Amino acid sequence: MLPNLTTDQIRSWLGKPGGPQAYAEWLAQRRTQANLWDPDSPESDLFHTAYIPPAWSDAHALLDDTNLLAVFGGNGSAKTWFAAWLGMHTLVAKPNTKVLWLHEAEKASIDVQQPAVHHFLPKAWRGAKRGAVHNTDYSIKNGFAGGRFVLPNRSVGVFGYYGQQVKDYEGGGWNLILADENLPLYWLETLMYRLPRKQGKFVWTFTPIRGITPAIRELVNGARTVRQRPAELLPADKRVPKTGCEPGHMPYVQHGLRYSARIIYFFTQDNPFSGYDQQKAQARGATIEEIERRFYGWARDTKGAMFPGFGPHNIVPPEAIPAKGTNYLVVDPAFDRNWFMLWIRCGKDGRYYVYREWPDMATYGEWAVPTERSPSDGGKGWDGDPGPAQLKLGYGYAEYQETILNAERGPKTSEDENEGRGRGRSPGPLRERIFRRFFDPRAAGTEILTDTGGTNLIYELAKARVGSNGEKLPGLDFEQALKVRDEDPVALIDSAVRINPDAPLDPLMNWPRLLVSTACGNLIWALQNFTGRDGQKGACKDPVDCLKYFMTVDAQAGEDELKSLGGGSY
Repeated sequence: MLPNLTTDQIRSWLGKPGGPQAYAEWLAQRRTQANLWDPDSPESDLFHTAYIPPAWSDAHALLDDTNLLAVFGGNGSAKTWFAAWLGMHTLVAKPNTKVLWLHEAEKASIDVQQPAVHHFLPKAWRGAKRGAVHNTDYSIKNGFAGGRFVLPNRSVGVFGYYGQQVKDYEGGGWNLILADENLPLYWLETLMYRLPRKQGKFVWTFTPIRGITPAIRELVNGARTVRQRPAELLPADKRVPKTGCEPGHMPYVQHGLRYSARIIYFFTQDNPFSGYDQQKAQARGATIEEIERRFYGWARDTKGAMFPGFGPHNIVPPEAIPAKGTNYLVVDPAFDRNWFMLWIRCGKDGRYYVYREWPDMATYGEWAVPTERSPSDGGKGWDGDPGPAQLKLGYGYAEYQETILNAERGPKTSEDENEGRGRGRSPGPLRERIFRRFFDPRAAGTEILTDTGGTNLIYELAKARVGSNGEKLPGLDFEQALKVRDEDPVALIDSAVRINPDAPLDPLMNWPRLLVSTACGNLIWALQNFTGRDGQKGACKDPVDCLKYFMTVDAQAGEDELKSLGGGSY
């Protein structure tokens, strides 16, 4: 960072009048600055004088937009030092602040994390005598006394590790949580709920040396790359799958779907103290995947999802859904959990737009969640565990009819109220015309026994009923989806989501046929994670099944505009 002058520059300087004295003064200033930056120097005061890489400033700025920042970086990219710097500045800036640092194990915390934090402790407070309030006792052997320290402004820093119980850190709330390395997913999910008490922030720093983890998958699946940078160690003519980057580039900043997270990637080359040139020499002969992980912090998902072509290019904001098109509803009913439904619009461009799901993630939570268990016992857990949206609401046919109709007619307007639609009256007009509705072929044809004899789901949903508020609910016409082999619709979905990853996105030449609104979080998660290895018990199987039934319809735009002519023909 402070290189000496070259031999020619020194000779030129010494040959000028007053040159030797000027050069000596320059060397003294350089030595002073080096001592201030050297963590092992007694003169150092890294809190005030540390070199701040541009990536640190970018990461800090991202915290203004989110409660969760993931910092994925290469080997030696200074992630731990960034977390130490950020935590100490947070503690000093505001009295009575609480910051929690987390690591994989106590020894790693003492050997790696706590020394970095101590180095950023303001020089005036380092080694100060213990007071009635503050205590900053620290030793290289044991770290901070008792795994915590208190600053003179009453701010508190605490160190924990994942081998402990997460409940030990749930109480009281935190202004900032700084988790390092392989954070368990349940720690992330649990502690995120403790942030609102103090309007806190969560920062996770990790180098994914061993590949993707459940926690990483939750954050990067569906993430949209908003900034990319050239990656000099990767082939300049190849794209990295599912990054949305140009050939020869890697993601730098991404916007995630879960928790509205922000993700930044620290490149190893950006840390001038990383020994980057030596690391490059050691990386000769390494695989592309290893280079992505060790130098750019990117981990590919190699779990074997059923739809590897599904990626950020398939996910669009609700406003990108065309306002007009032919609408379809597909329902996968169940008796031990809620039904799952998808509304899909076929646009005039021939593309399919999934614009609504039920139960939706924003209202009912996740349909399926990642499992923390190893899926080695016969494949169980490959497709996640059931989420809160599967818990039965106790709906009967009337409630499901009402749910469908309420979604399709939208919120009530003042016009509806003026017309007196209310208890005992017919519901308002549908604002969406649904051309066809489909049921799971197995469930639709299954006979249901009632007091009046045998019936089935299609017949029951076709009956008019009275809703929960006394409205008269019209019957809904459903059809039985085609019975086909599982592999047939899977191939159709796969071809509909794929693009050429080595060519730029182009609406005419390289664009997916299937696009999913960000409002359909449960379908997105299912398409990203479904493997089929759990068979009929797969937790995220139902959203995928709905899409399978739709793909057998051969949907086309304009079908809702067909009108009856005289004589009964079309």
